[in-house]
Amino acid sequence: MIPYVFTFVGMFLRQWYVNVINPSDGGAVFLTVAGVLLTVIGLWKTYKIQGGKYADKKRLGIAMGIHGAIWLAGLLLFGVVSWILGKIVYLIALAVGLVIAYFWFQSLNGGGSDTAYSSGNDEREGLDALPNLMYDGYRRWQLEHKGRDYAVYHDDDGNTITIRQASVCGGTITTDAGTFQSYQ
Repeated sequence: MIPYVFTFVGMFLRQWYVNVINPSDGGAVFLTVAGVLLTVIGLWKTYKIQGGKYADKKRLGIAMGIHGAIWLAGLLLFGVVSWILGKIVYLIALAVGLVIAYFWFQSLNGGGSDTAYSSGNDEREGLDALPNLMYDGYRRWQLEHKGRDYAVYHDDDGNTITIRQASVCGGTITTDAGTFQSYQ
């Protein structure tokens, strides 16, 4: 695998010079020499890994052919790949901008909290009020995952329940999946 990485990096340096860097910038000699040198190192390592002069000629030919295929693919596809990578950078920037805008508008909206609290007593409603551990008789339920509109609990036997609505009052937890105790 490592010899192919050397060849890929060598091909990439050479194609970077040809497709991206202006030849008048003076990087031509360095990038070309570095690309060819890395490819030669990759070919030499492949030759040694295959067994040197005692290598099976067919397997050695296939392994050397892969190096040639890497260069051929680089020659044919580098321009297309660099164009696609340029578009991906714009898509990533767009996605980051959308995420920032979402959270910014969410904070203007008051945070959009899913938890509603009662004002009169010790009762709390919503999934954020659920504890990490709760009990159904002697069976212990442990929080496995909490999403925006659900919570998944599992017991020691591997059974799972999904809770979508909850109300906690003191040590009693009333949910759409049943009633539990927190034993706080």
